[in-house]
Amino acid sequence: MLEMVLTHKGLPPEAVYLNFRKLLDNIPSAYMVMDRNLHIVYANPAYMQTVERNLSEILGKHIFASFPDTEERMQTVEAKFLETLKGEITRLERQYFLLTRSDGSTSEKCWQCVQTPYYGADGEVAYIIQNAEDITDAEALRKKNLMIAAELDHRVKNLFSVVQAVASLAGQGSRDIDEFREQFSSRLNAMSRTYSALSNTNWD
Repeated sequence: MLEMVLTHKGLPPEAVYLNFRKLLDNIPSAYMVMDRNLHIVYANPAYMQTVERNLSEILGKHIFASFPDTEERMQTVEAKFLETLKGEITRLERQYFLLTRSDGSTSEKCWQCVQTPYYGADGEVAYIIQNAEDITDAEALRKKNLMIAAELDHRVKNLFSVVQAVASLAGQGSRDIDEFREQFSSRLNAMSRTYSALSNTNWD
């Protein structure tokens, strides 16, 4: 059965000499194959490494028996699989999953997956080939950058508010534009000196 899964119609005749099982076993990208009943029939070593499982633990099992999740999230993922069984190439973006190891410890993973339909001899989709990319580190960096951007946005808005307040105070006692400019500049310089003094003492 696996040999049938790991071949592809439409390839040139010489492709019959290719060992697709060996090819996928040695490819660095993570690949997994499911049948129409969403039972896992193959997973390469790269896939097993990213999901932190042994092949014997998931082979022949339903995908959600191997990787249970909340009902809502399983429904969302299953809907994508059903689209693939209808012939569509589908994507699952930022799929978080809490992996539980055999020793009871856990780790949160984030995957980005692409499901490609594989057609049988009858022209119907017989298998789903999933390419899973572990984006856990990239997603952590993305979240960190979002936090930094949000903090920067908050600080810049605060700075604008302070400058506006200083301008308002300087304008209240100024008789002309030159006096306003002098008072405004003086107040900003005083704030700058205060900030530098606090910064040099680590805000103690």
